[in-house]
Amino acid sequence: MERIVGLTALFQLLLMLVTSSLWTGVSDFPAVPLFAVPIPGFVLPVSSALLVLGCVLILPSLLGRSCAAGELKRRLLAGIVLLIGLIPGVINIHCFQAWHCFFLMVMLIRAVEPTHRQRASLMMVLGGLYLCSGLSRISPQIDSGISALVMQQLIPQQISPQLSAWLTRLALAGEILLGLCCLGAVKRSWLRLPILVSAVLLHISLLFALGPLRLNHHAGVLLWNMFFILLIPLLLRPGIDSGSSARSGIIAVALLFFSVSGLCGLADNWAGWQLYSDRPERWELWIHDWSRSRLPDAYQRWLSTRSVGGWRVLQLDRMCLAQTGSPMYPEDRFHLGVLERILSESDPDLRFRILIDEPDGLIWWRRRQREIRSVAGLVGERSRFVLNATTAAR
Repeated sequence: MERIVGLTALFQLLLMLVTSSLWTGVSDFPAVPLFAVPIPGFVLPVSSALLVLGCVLILPSLLGRSCAAGELKRRLLAGIVLLIGLIPGVINIHCFQAWHCFFLMVMLIRAVEPTHRQRASLMMVLGGLYLCSGLSRISPQIDSGISALVMQQLIPQQISPQLSAWLTRLALAGEILLGLCCLGAVKRSWLRLPILVSAVLLHISLLFALGPLRLNHHAGVLLWNMFFILLIPLLLRPGIDSGSSARSGIIAVALLFFSVSGLCGLADNWAGWQLYSDRPERWELWIHDWSRSRLPDAYQRWLSTRSVGGWRVLQLDRMCLAQTGSPMYPEDRFHLGVLERILSESDPDLRFRILIDEPDGLIWWRRRQREIRSVAGLVGERSRFVLNATTAAR
């Protein structure tokens, strides 16, 4: 478990490095806090620096050693790093990336679980992650969405579209089954070898499909998959517990609940629905051609060069990736805060419309479309969320 904690800290550092603008607050991309409480601008870079220091102190665990000698001190260090790691996400929920949430879960398990139960608890967390990730890809667009695009990178071009569609569905079912097996492996040791082979093949396939020779995705995506290739063998080494404590179950249930609580407005679903999901909401800000000059200069270059019926979309995904090193994946509450910030900086006469494509409530595989044409209508969306949905003052 010490090596697992060290490995997690190492990849936390690497992923913070490739998304450094997100953690230093130097980006012009709007920040969305978790609570409507004024926080000085220096708190984000300071907390990020302290998080880096905490990870560095944990790194010797990767070699089986720890700077914090003694079990109690190691638990205390993990607990302190956990609390520090929460601060950037409170300041800007964009910092609650999937990999950062997983890092926080590992620190939580290391701090509160008995030593002999920690790997079993982490298996349950991993199972919840795969399960939610697979379920989130259930959608009518499964044959033409991102899952199908990834599958097309892995199969010969001469394969028929029908066979490609079936392979995509089988891969989806396989990921869901992998999640269930991870949950079951806590008490059934014979499942560990199938999990090891399946999970490593899954992430090697994703590395190939998303790497420089294929879709050429962001370095953070590749690091995230490399992490699991190294994590799974460590996690499934002989000696993993055959049972779990009550706290293991509470932690796993808490993760699963957090992953779906966005459906009732409590929290963002980002931690569970993952990167290549068709589940997240899509909010698009369209600006009318005649009023584009009323948009602040910082956003002008992110307007689409193509006009559709006299309207141009503001390419927020590209802007976010360019300025923070991370695409705009967190969901509707985050999108609401970002759009509020942009409109508050714009001329009141700006003519805009916001197109929303979202899941139909708990039936997430069905979609519905809505449109907002006023600032008042956008502000009215806040009532759907339990936590804050306003942007941070700068």
